Amino acid sequence: MTENTTTALPELLGTLTLTEERATEGLQVFGLNWVVPTGPEYITLEQALEAGTLVITEASEGGSVPELRVINRGDTHVLLVQGDHLIGAKQNRTLNTTILVRPHSGMLIPVSCVERGRWSYASRAFGSRGTSSHNRLRREVTREVACFYVSSGEPRTDQGKVWGEVDRKLRAMDSPSHSMALEASYETHRPRIEKSRAEVPCPKDAQGALFAYGGKVVGMEIFDRPATLAAQWPKLIGSHLLDVLEMQGAKPAPVAGETVREWLHGLPSVPVQAHPSPGEGKDLRLQGGHVIGSALEVEGSVLHLAVFAEDAGEA
Repeated sequence: MTENTTTALPELLGTLTLTEERATEGLQVFGLNWVVPTGPEYITLEQALEAGTLVITEASEGGSVPELRVINRGDTHVLLVQGDHLIGAKQNRTLNTTILVRPHSGMLIPVSCVERGRWSYASRAFGSRGTSSHNRLRREVTREVACFYVSSGEPRTDQGKVWGEVDRKLRAMDSPSHSMALEASYETHRPRIEKSRAEVPCPKDAQGALFAYGGKVVGMEIFDRPATLAAQWPKLIGSHLLDVLEMQGAKPAPVAGETVREWLHGLPSVPVQAHPSPGEGKDLRLQGGHVIGSALEVEGSVLHLAVFAEDAGEA
């Protein structure tokens, strides 16, 4: 079901400004800020798991591939970010969309499997290794969720397409895994990813970042506060480095700052649709022209926005 599409997002997109630029391994990172109201207080997945206030399990003893059960026992909202990996239980999953979980509540959340060769308990609850799906998979999941919202009103995906991209990525990264776990791509290349990640620290005082490689802008990610970007930065930069490593040998010209500004300038005109979020607020979907994206709007603030370039070069 589509909600009232009244949203502050187009206006907020018009306030985006660039800050510092850094580069490593052919990856360009531009800091971003925007004028957005700070939303309700929350902590991130890793912060909640470390505090012991968040428990994520299979939906039932038998399990259900496209959904998991979340219990927030804390006094603060928890922000679960699209693309984050949940490791353990009967098979690893990735979050289909960004969700804000209320304090002292439980709910089912929509996920996709990123480990198709296992369906047996490795642990009773899910944990995190600080990783996220690579940019190409996150873009495909965003596209799938937009389609399923229209057809069924739910943020689901075509699991077969997700597995297809996971299989392709594992082959491209030469990352064997007996259970076909996407996490193996990180394990295989962890030393190089860690080295490059250290060369691109989180942009200081920025709320977000824009990423470019392969001679093109590939997307951007932004939150309502710098602290959230800092908390998400290790997995966010790692997910892009995983795609950059797939393009080894290619040396296109760097993307010019003017090209980046033109890309950002087109965002406020992209059509937006709003849907009820599985958690708090509205799940916004952007699609048109050169981009596809999603955002979570709560109490007039956009807590998270991810935008992916439809014409991003592939390895």
